[in-house]
Amino acid sequence: MGLVRCAMSESDSRQARRSGITLIEVVVGLALLGSLLVMMVIAGGRLEKQRKISEEKLEAIAALDSLVSGFFSSGFPPVPSNGAVPGNDRWAWQLAIVNTAAPESCSVARVSIVDLKKTSDPAVDIGQKSRTRESLASVEVLVANSAFGRQGVVPRSP
Repeated sequence: MGLVRCAMSESDSRQARRSGITLIEVVVGLALLGSLLVMMVIAGGRLEKQRKISEEKLEAIAALDSLVSGFFSSGFPPVPSNGAVPGNDRWAWQLAIVNTAAPESCSVARVSIVDLKKTSDPAVDIGQKSRTRESLASVEVLVANSAFGRQGVVPRSP
């Protein structure tokens, strides 16, 4: 029996070598896939952080709603004042008069909820003098001056 040799022309052998993927093409493809994966992980982390912030703000709004409802039913505390948010030891509420044009017998009061863990200023701590801070949630309400506690409101400047 004789050996059968398959003779390939030079152009056929070049085509056979060109039909595969080179190592450089594989590396470039993996680099692109890796970049896409990193971008997706970063975007997912940002999305998760934003979701947590949104949930915290929704909880703060619900707590603020309950707090203001309680103020309207049982009377507002003296102004300015602050205290602990019921059911959440991380948050404090603040009550302050906002300097806006209101009728003489009324005041615009801002009730805010701040996160004690996110602020570095100890003046926000419960029991100390209330200051205006960046808050998780706040609402401004028009309240009759007679609705405030025994000490009443701080006189407004003209």
